[in-house]
Amino acid sequence: MKITVAYSYRAACALTAVLLTAGSSCTANAEQPPVVPVVVTIAEGINFSGTSLGLLGEALADAFMNKRGADQVKAFRAGTPGIDWSTVDLGEFGCIPGPSVTPCPQPIRWDAASGRLETKLKTIGTDRALVISILQLFDGHRFRARATLNEVETTDRGLHTGRVLSAIVESDGTRALRPDDKSDAAAWRHYWSDGEHSRLEMVGRSSVSEMAKMLRVLYEATSNAGSSKPSGWPELPGVKDFEAAGRLKCHGLCGGTRVFKADPDSIWLATTAKSGQYGWTLVSIDQETALINSNFMAYVLSPVL
Repeated sequence: MKITVAYSYRAACALTAVLLTAGSSCTANAEQPPVVPVVVTIAEGINFSGTSLGLLGEALADAFMNKRGADQVKAFRAGTPGIDWSTVDLGEFGCIPGPSVTPCPQPIRWDAASGRLETKLKTIGTDRALVISILQLFDGHRFRARATLNEVETTDRGLHTGRVLSAIVESDGTRALRPDDKSDAAAWRHYWSDGEHSRLEMVGRSSVSEMAKMLRVLYEATSNAGSSKPSGWPELPGVKDFEAAGRLKCHGLCGGTRVFKADPDSIWLATTAKSGQYGWTLVSIDQETALINSNFMAYVLSPVL
């Protein structure tokens, strides 16, 4: 699909990471330069121009233009006062194309004022990039972060996209509150905001690292897969045994949900099919959230909380 990107939009609390790749792997040698990070930025406001926002994904654009999504973006920022999210460590995104360069290169922050991506790629001497768009949402009860990676290539006709991969992190505080506190706004504020480093700040920071890890897994698993399923994914276990063990609960149509990884404090969910325009997707939920709902599609299909 051809995409024309004017970079005249401003995304509400959206981090946009672009990692340049010269060729298909992160290899440092005289003939092929190493991966060069180009962009990571946080911009303010809700103002998209044009009708094609392919680098963000149409569903992400819909989320931004939806007032509820815009309010949730603002609520996350309001809930983490004094934190400059533009300085959050995004170094792990530099590791997505491959581990050949150590340490992985730091992404360079990018915004609308930086000019056209095609021009930047040409000046550095490469024609391929990974564009990673991240947004963080909060509705007072739940936190969600979503990262969408678009593989892009510059041509004489502009930018073209390849793979689309997505990672989602969610944390729901419902089970942590007593039943009589769940309608108490003060109790929710206490749960998310108290402490020198609030719970909302900590999950916000950890979500960035978690999504970088998931995108790297997805990038490696799909590098030679084309449109087919990543190797081994059809054999991933379903939720039945994990429900029996008390690790999760799944509501609705759960037959397509698979457990990619189960750690003591979190679970990665997957499915055996691409998630529409989001491409291959992994979802990370903490243990408490897993016991509320571990239905993969419940997290993927709704771009806002």
